[in-house]
Amino acid sequence: MQTLNIQFTNKNNLIDFINKNNIKTYKNILIQIFSGIVDEKTTLDISSFLKQQIPNANIIGTTTAGEILSDKMYEETIVISFSIFENTIIKSKLFDLEKDFNIEDINSSIIQENTKALIIFSDGLKSNAEELLNKLTLSNPSILIAGGRAADFIKFEKTFIFDENTTIQNGFVVASLSGDDLIVNSDYILNWNHIGKEMTITKAIGNIVYEVDGINIKNIYKKYLGSDISDNLPSAGTEFPLLTIRNGVEVARSPIAILEDEALLFGGNLNVGEKVRFAYGNIDDIKYSVYNHNKRLVQSPIESIFVYSCSGRKTLMGKELEAEFKMFNSIAPTSGFFTYGEYFHSSKINEILNITTTFLTLSESTLPNNKKISARRYYSGNRILKALTHLSEVTTKEVEIQNKELVRLTDTISKTVLYSTSDLDGNILTISKAYLEFLKLNKKEVIGQNHSIFRHPDTPDSFYTKMWDILKKDRRFIGDIKNKREDGSEYWIRITIDPIFDDDKKIGYSSYREDITDKKLLEYISSHDSLTSLYNRGEFTKRIKAKIKSAKRYDETFGFIIFDIDHFKKVNDTYGHKVGDDVLVKISKCLTKNIRDDDFLARWGGEEFVVIANYTNMDQLILIVEKLKKAISKISFSPVEKVTVSFGLTLYKEEDTKDILLKRADNALYLAKENGRDRYEIIL
Repeated sequence: MQTLNIQFTNKNNLIDFINKNNIKTYKNILIQIFSGIVDEKTTLDISSFLKQQIPNANIIGTTTAGEILSDKMYEETIVISFSIFENTIIKSKLFDLEKDFNIEDINSSIIQENTKALIIFSDGLKSNAEELLNKLTLSNPSILIAGGRAADFIKFEKTFIFDENTTIQNGFVVASLSGDDLIVNSDYILNWNHIGKEMTITKAIGNIVYEVDGINIKNIYKKYLGSDISDNLPSAGTEFPLLTIRNGVEVARSPIAILEDEALLFGGNLNVGEKVRFAYGNIDDIKYSVYNHNKRLVQSPIESIFVYSCSGRKTLMGKELEAEFKMFNSIAPTSGFFTYGEYFHSSKINEILNITTTFLTLSESTLPNNKKISARRYYSGNRILKALTHLSEVTTKEVEIQNKELVRLTDTISKTVLYSTSDLDGNILTISKAYLEFLKLNKKEVIGQNHSIFRHPDTPDSFYTKMWDILKKDRRFIGDIKNKREDGSEYWIRITIDPIFDDDKKIGYSSYREDITDKKLLEYISSHDSLTSLYNRGEFTKRIKAKIKSAKRYDETFGFIIFDIDHFKKVNDTYGHKVGDDVLVKISKCLTKNIRDDDFLARWGGEEFVVIANYTNMDQLILIVEKLKKAISKISFSPVEKVTVSFGLTLYKEEDTKDILLKRADNALYLAKENGRDRYEIIL
């Protein structure tokens, strides 16, 4: 086989070229047209003219962001490549994706049993080329695929592909190469350096990306690369593609259009959950790697090379790329174009690539090429750039190690610490695995909800008022709070809440919790009576000592009541201790409902109870007792016919101790019993 390439100037020169090389006399001919002139009339005029001159030729064409001919790169010209095969059969067809299309249309029309390769040109802005590649790979996994997406010289306005009859802005044109003697190989050159932290695609549909790390994609470019890049997307983005790893192969993605909703259209798909980094090109590194790459390439049988290189690579390297093409052309005749995405297929990967130079090598001969590469080994003289690149690589690796350790620690914390973050209104933004397990909920049930969904009705409003007063002053809050789960189960936590700041602006809160349910249970057991659930004698002793100390310090007074159930021994003897316990429980519930919120009630022992009545004079103390007597009189104690209570009342005096106060109240209770029971007496 042989390939003959020409830059189109006019039809007369084209006819002379065809006649001089006797192209019309050959049977199996593939013509590729690479047009930097994005004009349908011009391209169809040339392609139809070629079909008239060479009726048996198969013609595929595309618009470009630059043309490659031999060892030179051009702009806004038209390059025509004639590939002449001895035994290889060429078939081609154009497919319009605006019409009904099935992958079987390709299989049935142009693919044969011995098809070795497909050269595909697709439009550069409308179709999802990756979906096409995936479908072709599924149906024909062994066929090598090469080619690229049409381009328009970095304007991102209009691209199309064509044959001798039609141009299409949403579709593709494909040529199949079939033959037992044909040897095909493809490879790609990237050598871009990744930089910065690893990020995650969080919202994307196909090749449209909306968010990375939960941030709008344009804002990601602005955050890490600056407004000069973000304001000049998509063209500026070709110099800083997103790099990911698929099946061990580096895959770059460059933006090719900005959509109305601030999303970016990329040259190939990026999947939700995929890890990406920004990348940049070091020209010295790229040139050095190309030389070594071509040293290996020259040992293979090669008669023709087709190059499909990314427009982003051209933007970075400019004329420096001609050194790359010169090395190719020294091996075999070379032609191609600059794309908005390069097709690549190997045993490892079937992808749309960006920022690469992909190339397809063809030969119908088995003899190795063994030509001398027209280049010398390249050594960089730019020490500063080399040092900065090395610094970037080393620091990036160090950041990666630190990030991995941070991820490990974060996961450990998430599994062990009851942790969450919220916005300024308390709506949950993140939550640890341990806290979710503690709550018996999943993430979807919690994220976006307000922390108030865990509020227990027993927690007073005053707790939250105090909490928000402290937080609004940008201070840490620590407190014990009783909450409830969705299933109704109760728990106690000690919560620590800290403000979160972004620079100097408060953006939310972080909160850590300690489960103190068992501790609170022990405290409850130690301070409460097991039968009545009232405070016990031990807790009363603590409270009365503290109350006397406070009263002395602030020159206050308070009321004190001691009371017991009349003839309670008779109840137990007549009805049994079970009925006696029921009487104690009923009276306890009645007392709890009818004392004031700031008063203290406890079971003193047996059938005796005590009340510390805060900020109370004798008239108010009498009102409390009369209310309790009236409430108890309305209780049914069946089978006991009637239960009455006797009260002893007193007020705290400056010289009182606990024992003096108790003795005086106890004497008043004794007097009430002596005077007939079911009454109260006062001793001051």
